[in-house]
Amino acid sequence: MRSNLRAVVVAALAICALSGLGASSATAALPEYVSKSGGHEGSLDISIPGAITMHTTSGIEIQCKYGAMVAILSGSTLRGTARLGQCELDFLGKYSCRNGGTESENWILAHLTGKLGYIEKATKKVGVELAGETGETAILASGIHCALLTTSGTSIIGHVIGKIGPVNTLTNHFTLEYAEKGGIQEIGNFEGGPLEQHLSFLWEVGSTPERLGLQMTGFAELVGTNGEGEIKA
Repeated sequence: MRSNLRAVVVAALAICALSGLGASSATAALPEYVSKSGGHEGSLDISIPGAITMHTTSGIEIQCKYGAMVAILSGSTLRGTARLGQCELDFLGKYSCRNGGTESENWILAHLTGKLGYIEKATKKVGVELAGETGETAILASGIHCALLTTSGTSIIGHVIGKIGPVNTLTNHFTLEYAEKGGIQEIGNFEGGPLEQHLSFLWEVGSTPERLGLQMTGFAELVGTNGEGEIKA
């Protein structure tokens, strides 16, 4: 009788342990892109028709009048290139900034990687974290020359998280929103992820990084043969 009872208890404990493992796996699962046909890759054409504004905690402002981005969303990861146009740095005067194009265009080019994650899993609030494509410092854009302010060029490094939606809805349009106040990003980390994911601004190579916040809204459209898809959360 005792051996039977012991067997029942052991079995119950095993079931609980397996249930816990299942719960942990479910928690670890990331939101992901799934196309209408069941594939996991989509090409995005992202327009940013309004101003893109970045502030440091000391009050330096970089503002670009418009922007665009092309990207590939593959499952839970993203890779793309962003171009921000007619950019100015405002600090004791306004200075046009660029790391590409002509002086009249003054645009900033950034090569990006990204990933989807949960801002709040219980409410299915999903975000996109953007970072530089290479290196531990996650350089978003480097060699940015703002008139004659620096010789080596300023840089923007780090990670930034914003909202993306809709989720769990078949569509060919998504909205990305990044918000900040006084250089502090509205969303600092994904649920359960590393704290204080943020951008930093460097006046020039070797200078001390200063925290930087990003404010912009982008409208993404699935293009090519992708048709419709959804972000499953």
